[in-house]
Amino acid sequence: MPDKIINNYILLELKSKQFITKEDIDQFWKYLKGSQCKLGFIINFAPDQLTIKRIVYDTARNQHPQATHHKPIPGSHT
Repeated sequence: MPDKIINNYILLELKSKQFITKEDIDQFWKYLKGSQCKLGFIINFAPDQLTIKRIVYDTARNQHPQATHHKPIPGSHT
């Protein structure tokens, strides 16, 4: 189950790890596919940077779901 569901539209998964792993992404895809949501974010509060990964799931293209990767946010060092 994701950490948050916003307005039954957006899934939100919060992490605090060195980096987001393939397993984290695979787990999130399962959450997204098992919900009515088409949009989700994995937000990782790493020790030295903040990383946001936006994932869009369109059931019309369920054979080829797409994820977009976002670079760390500059100046987000803790």
